[in-house]
Amino acid sequence: KYAYPHLVWLHGSGDDQRQLKRVMPGISLRNYVAVAPRGTSPCFVGDSAAFCWQQEESDVIEAQFRLADCIEQIQSRYNIHPERVFVGGYADGGTMALRLALRMPQLCAGVVSIGGAMPTGMAPLVNVERARGLPVLLMQGQSSTDYPSSQLCSDLRVLHAAGMSVAIRQYP
Repeated sequence: KYAYPHLVWLHGSGDDQRQLKRVMPGISLRNYVAVAPRGTSPCFVGDSAAFCWQQEESDVIEAQFRLADCIEQIQSRYNIHPERVFVGGYADGGTMALRLALRMPQLCAGVVSIGGAMPTGMAPLVNVERARGLPVLLMQGQSSTDYPSSQLCSDLRVLHAAGMSVAIRQYP
């Protein structure tokens, strides 16, 4: 009878939905349900084919469908607490997680972006009135060149100016 929290995980570039298997042990292996859709666009990392989350309009629309589908499918199979659905991601998956949570805050209890910058273009704060209560966690590596501290600070200013509640964490 326990209503589980639900995590939808968006992998980083050059990876795929199986990244969730490496992420889950660092979070918990009990008391919640997690699912990871595959990125919307094929990409290459070196010579290896992989997937990524492009920030083009067609990819964002596809990602919205995938998020909604993941939530619907998991809720049809498990007793999921409807107010405890979280979306998170790494790198470009983190950026897409932010974009989707800000676009569709009614679906999410919170969002986590690890190394993923605030999305730009296509009005990411179009639903800011509805998203104001959405908890946001931004995480960034101290020596990251992909998402440097200066960009994190800039993103934080934008989110605070929009009235968002944001926590930040730096990791080594």
